[in-house]
Amino acid sequence: MPFIRGGLFWYTGMAHYVFPITGSFIYLVLMDRFFKNGKYINIILAMIFSIYIGGSHYQAYLFSVLVFIPMCVLYVIAKGDKLRVLLGICTQIIQLIGFFFCYKAPGNNQRAESEFGFSFGRAINTVIDSVVQSTIDGVRYVLEVRPLVLLAIVLVIAGIVYGNGAEIGVKRLLISTIYAYLVYCAMYAPGIYYASYGASEGISGGYFDTNYFCFLLFVIIASLSLGRGLSALAVMNRLDARMFNIASIVSIALLLILFKHVIGNSAGYSCYTFVAEGHLDDFVSQMEERLVILEDDSIEDAVLPEMNDQQGPFMHMSLSSDPNSFTNGVTSQFYGKKSVIAIPRDEYYEKYGN
Repeated sequence: MPFIRGGLFWYTGMAHYVFPITGSFIYLVLMDRFFKNGKYINIILAMIFSIYIGGSHYQAYLFSVLVFIPMCVLYVIAKGDKLRVLLGICTQIIQLIGFFFCYKAPGNNQRAESEFGFSFGRAINTVIDSVVQSTIDGVRYVLEVRPLVLLAIVLVIAGIVYGNGAEIGVKRLLISTIYAYLVYCAMYAPGIYYASYGASEGISGGYFDTNYFCFLLFVIIASLSLGRGLSALAVMNRLDARMFNIASIVSIALLLILFKHVIGNSAGYSCYTFVAEGHLDDFVSQMEERLVILEDDSIEDAVLPEMNDQQGPFMHMSLSSDPNSFTNGVTSQFYGKKSVIAIPRDEYYEKYGN
C-alpha cells in the first residue's frame, strides 16, 4: 500500500477508503452469486451494502458501477431471469441515490475552493489524464513493489496448468484484461477531476491506496488471463499440475533467499522493523508520558512535550503550540481540558523537568 499509515493504522482512513472499496468487492460477489443461484439472501445483503457504498466514497461507487455493468450484460446475454436483472438494477439505483447526496455534500465545494460541478471539458481532460497517470503509476508499482513479479509468475503458471483457455476463448480473455485495465484507470478520475479545480488542499492518501488495490486486481486478472490464454496452445496441453508445483517451490525458494530484498518495502516488514528496532517501545513510553498529563483532572491547561509524528506504520496526528488547531481542539474536548498545546521536548523538560 502506498500509505499504510493512513490506510491501516488510522481509523478515518480505514473507514473512509478501505471499508468502502472492500464493501464494493463484497457487493459484487453477492451480485455474482445472486445471478448464478437466485438466492434472495444475496440480493438482500447486496442492497444493504448498496446503501453504504453509494454515500461512502466516489471510487467505491465508481468501481461498483463499472464492474456491475458487464456482469449484468453477460447475464442478460445468457438469457438470465428478468427479475434478477431488475433487482440488480435496483441495487444500482440505491447506490446512485447515495452517490447524489455524496456529490452534493457542501464539503466538495469547500475542498475545491470553488463551485464544484460537472464540466464537459474537465471530464475529457480527466479521462486522458487518468489513463496517463494510472499507466505511469502502474509501471512504478511493478518496479517498486517487489513481490508483484513473483505473484504474476505464479498466477500465469496457475492459469496455464488449471486454465481452460480453449473453452473460454483468447478473444474473451483479452477483452476481460483490457476492461480490467480501464477500470483501474477509471479509479484515478475522481482525484484528477478534483485536482483540476486547483485546490490548495491535497488529495488524501487513501485515494492512492484504492488505486493500488485496483491495480492489484488488474495484475491478478491479467496474469490469470495470460496463463489461460497460453493453456489454449497445443504445446501447453502436455503440461500438468507438476509444473505449477515446481514453479511454486522455486518461487518460495527465491522468496527465502531474497527475503529481505523482496519484502523490504512491504507493510508487514515495516511493522516488523518498527517493533524489532525498539521504535514501538519508544512510542509507547511517549504516549504514556502524555496520558499522565491528559488524564490528570487537576490540570485544565495541558502542556505536553512534542512527539515525533513519523511513527513508522502508525498514523500520528501531532499536536502543535496552537491551542485552536483542529487536533489540539478535539484533544482538549476529549480529555475535558480548557486547552492543550505541545512544545519542543527540550523546552518542556527545561520548564517542567523529566
